[in-house]
Amino acid sequence: MTALDPTYPLLVLAIGLIYLLDGLVLLYVNEAVVEANGDVWRVQFGTRQTWIRGRRIHLLNPFAPLQRCYRASWRVDDARTGGTAREEGAPPLPAGAPDTRLLDPWVRTTALVVLVLLPLGILFWGALGVLAGFALAWVSAAALVVRFARLSKGIGIGRGDFILLAFECIACPPCAINLVRKLSLRVQVGEDLVAFLQGSTPEDACRAWSRIREDVDARLAGMDEDDPAHARTVRYRALLDEHLAGLAEGAGGSA
Repeated sequence: MTALDPTYPLLVLAIGLIYLLDGLVLLYVNEAVVEANGDVWRVQFGTRQTWIRGRRIHLLNPFAPLQRCYRASWRVDDARTGGTAREEGAPPLPAGAPDTRLLDPWVRTTALVVLVLLPLGILFWGALGVLAGFALAWVSAAALVVRFARLSKGIGIGRGDFILLAFECIACPPCAINLVRKLSLRVQVGEDLVAFLQGSTPEDACRAWSRIREDVDARLAGMDEDDPAHARTVRYRALLDEHLAGLAEGAGGSA
């Protein structure tokens, strides 16, 4: 085969596709992903339609493999109105979130090797680039796993979970790039998302509360008024209206 063989570009596309597919997150209809973005939290809801076993799909940002992402949910039976106080600077980590900052340099190195050096080697050096590139990718993934092994006990990762994640990183180096996000996605934000969003910017809170209200309306449309959960859902809907009205009043007062 030569460097112009179509097998090589297809191999590069396969590497990118594996990385993207590994960044897919399945969310229940009352779940979202919250991402630390500077001084605020960004909320991502995924697709509006359910795709796999009644769950929605969200694609993590492929250009931010080090961005910490956490699961959050809104619970009709737990409609608390008080948000958590936010300090200046970066948002506080949810309770139980692992401190994985020591993995960041190793993830960056693996991403550079797998997503840049490996494709360039395949496209410009053909078979030699494939061998050298994959060897370097496995070495970088192995180094990441070694660092992860030293850190795993300190961040509460059990032996079984460590073995599973380590095997995934070694067997498929593109998946190793998402290790930090996989660890953070194991953490569930402790408070109801509606209350949690009171620490966000008005624009983000309005967008998220409006989206949650749409889902609550869809739930109400399929419920019988005699259902005991109907009254709780109506109260939750009213809570969302109060929050959105408060944002509107604040925007009007500052205009």
